[in-house]
Amino acid sequence: MKNLVEFLRRYIHVFVFVALESIALYAVVSSTSYKQWRWNAWGKELCGPLLKRQAKIRSYMHLNRDNQILQEANRSLLHRIYNVDVGEKTVKDYYLDSLHHPVFAYKIAHVIENTTNLPDNYLILDKGSNDSLRPGLGVLSEHGVVGIVKEVSPHFSVVMSLLHSKFNLSVILKGGVVTGVLYWDGHHHRQAVVRNVSSLDDVSVGDTLWTHHSLIFPPQYPIATVSEVSKEVEDGFYTLKVRLLTPFDRLSAVWVVENNFYDELKSLKDSIAP
Repeated sequence: MKNLVEFLRRYIHVFVFVALESIALYAVVSSTSYKQWRWNAWGKELCGPLLKRQAKIRSYMHLNRDNQILQEANRSLLHRIYNVDVGEKTVKDYYLDSLHHPVFAYKIAHVIENTTNLPDNYLILDKGSNDSLRPGLGVLSEHGVVGIVKEVSPHFSVVMSLLHSKFNLSVILKGGVVTGVLYWDGHHHRQAVVRNVSSLDDVSVGDTLWTHHSLIFPPQYPIATVSEVSKEVEDGFYTLKVRLLTPFDRLSAVWVVENNFYDELKSLKDSIAP
């Protein structure tokens, strides 16, 4: 006990100094928001790895919400890029509407079932007639064409996939020179063929194919790229092998596209049909 008292007496000034410094430091940290922020920042540096892990967990928990925001932003961009207003110069020879109604409307949907290994593949979407979906609407991914809505119920819809033996679509190479008709060859979910190609003069491997003369899909929407050019002629036409841009094996979010003037245009086309 005597030794303890002697120790405290000898070093009392050190303990007093440490206590006063602690009080002063606390006062400085608490005096202004800036200094408090610096102090907190220093503490966070020490706890950085734990905070980063917590941030990753929060980010993962918010992925669904963030994806929905991103999908809506993409839908808005899709509406602006692959659309025209009725009455604009680019289409005024075909449509005359002083109200300037957009030709195409887009809705976000999610794939809840999808096949890729059948002769006739399909998708099921989480939207139906309650969401204004109906048979005949086109379906797109951010990469390319997906298919056409065939049946709907109040809450769901069945889509004929591009990977279907009865699916075909008029296509054109960018530049507007070479046209043909795209079919799925039934072999692989990233492969298809384009038939009825009249000339190969402006065709090269890697060229992009786009939608053409469709009432269902917006014009010049990407579909595939040329992977092989066949020199063989069948009934006066060539055939191209193409690589589909849509990754059908991992589809999640899609857009259902509606031509607001489909009925009017279809009626006109039917009136001149033989």
